Amino acid sequence: MNELINSAKEAAAPIIEQLPAIGISLLILVVLGIAALSAIIKRHQRWKNYREKREWKPASWFKAEPKIYFDIETALLSNKGLVDGSTALNAFLIPKEDGGSVWKPSWLSPYGRAVRAMGRAHRGEARGKRYLAHQQVAEAANYIIVRKLPETHRVVELEPSKIPEDETPKQKLKRERKEEQKLRANHFRIDIVLDGRDPAEVKRLEGKIVSQLGLKSLQEFETENNFTLSYAAHKTAPGDPLMKLKTGIEFFRENAAKVAHLIPLAVRENGKLWALAMHHLLIIGMTGSGKGSPLNGLIRQLAPFVERGTALFYGIDPKASELRPYEESRLFEELVYENSGAVDVIAEVHKVMKHRAKHKRVDVENADLGRSLDATKENPMVVLFIDEFLSLLIALQAMGREGKAATTLLVEILAQGRSLGVYVVAATQEADKDLLGRMRGNFANIILLKQPSEYFNDFFLGEGARAAGFDSTAIPLSTKANGYAYAGIGFVKEETGKPVKVRFAYSSDKDIADLIKEYPRKGRATTAAAPAEIEPAIYDDEDDGSFGFEEIAMPVQATPGEGGFGRF
Repeated sequence: MNELINSAKEAAAPIIEQLPAIGISLLILVVLGIAALSAIIKRHQRWKNYREKREWKPASWFKAEPKIYFDIETALLSNKGLVDGSTALNAFLIPKEDGGSVWKPSWLSPYGRAVRAMGRAHRGEARGKRYLAHQQVAEAANYIIVRKLPETHRVVELEPSKIPEDETPKQKLKRERKEEQKLRANHFRIDIVLDGRDPAEVKRLEGKIVSQLGLKSLQEFETENNFTLSYAAHKTAPGDPLMKLKTGIEFFRENAAKVAHLIPLAVRENGKLWALAMHHLLIIGMTGSGKGSPLNGLIRQLAPFVERGTALFYGIDPKASELRPYEESRLFEELVYENSGAVDVIAEVHKVMKHRAKHKRVDVENADLGRSLDATKENPMVVLFIDEFLSLLIALQAMGREGKAATTLLVEILAQGRSLGVYVVAATQEADKDLLGRMRGNFANIILLKQPSEYFNDFFLGEGARAAGFDSTAIPLSTKANGYAYAGIGFVKEETGKPVKVRFAYSSDKDIADLIKEYPRKGRATTAAAPAEIEPAIYDDEDDGSFGFEEIAMPVQATPGEGGFGRF
């Protein structure tokens, strides 16, 4: 018997010696198994949370919610106020007598951190009861969704990473991936599902969202889904993507207007061109907003048409500022600065319009009812540029009968001119509802740059525009100190009535001087203008009066600024 015991001891001795190692190995296997199972549970939840449409392609079958958004959701679900505000706590507190396991490891939930946080937070309420933390967190997760910001709220980092001079393509790709990850982590969208709850009650949770995530800002914005509240969340100060899209003279060289009724002037946030469909245009923007960018852009783009005799410019500039340099060119038929001169110019343009109306031809045989007019040398497009439009209206009011008569003629030009090829392009630093009066409805095109009035923001862009994120008052002020970083950024409207954010190409003082030298007034040395491919403009009386625009698919390359903006 002793021999058997001794033999067993001898056989077991090596195993006993290895017991610590075996125990450690088993422990490691258990830990790895738990970690692997936890990772699988989280991955499965992320797969369920994937909110894009899955296609028949196998590659889409395994796509999951980005980890960064899942982690943010977990952080939000770790806040007692947010979880209790989304669910009924009493539904997850049951008597212990009801049976079942009291303890369930947190790692069995995809939101393990949140389960542990809720267990600690509800320790008092759960005394003497069984608290179903897993179930409450899972229920709350149905009401909190984190995703990528929509294109209308796309932002960039204010301080992008530095680019090494000797960066290789591989390093560039790696850097861009890191920048994209950083952007997703700092700027994202949060949707709170209402599910019958009072929106005001849900909005009271905004402070908890900000403090839980350490947000710099949280802004509600409107969507087509009326069953959720949507927020743009920012951990760092957001930068406007149009800041990186400074465009200057090269924009006009690459995108010269081919027809006079469709004029490329700006670039969208996605890098595509925005072109103005010619109509009466009102430009609004405070000092430093870049108000001169669309004004000078229009003059430059239409200059070849003036040279060929198919367009005529008239100008009124009460402050002798933006349009004054062009008196050195032959582009303008008349350019005036005094009130009396303004009255004469308005009368002259009105006379041209009435003459065309009187001599319109109607050819029923060929279905030409005179409702459209081609721009020709006999009937060129007429554009009346007015800078400081509000100043002009105030001055005309002060002139008494003569000024009132001129205002009446101007209203008639706005009401009747478009179908006769006569347009008004007016720019002003501020708007006044009473002064604009009936004129407002005839400005089919509105360009709204940086301006201070919330009222006029929605007045021109549409009710609820500011709440939806189309806020001209929020565009930062451009100064010499910040290199005019935001000058020329503003809003226009699509034909659907939806606002679009764009940045207008700028013209420096040198660019304007070069244009004047290209088309000098008589008596100055001339420089031959480069030939341009031009098609006749058409003035169509069946225009629906919508805001003119055109998106052109060709992307525009961002061009680094060289010392900021010049004349706007």
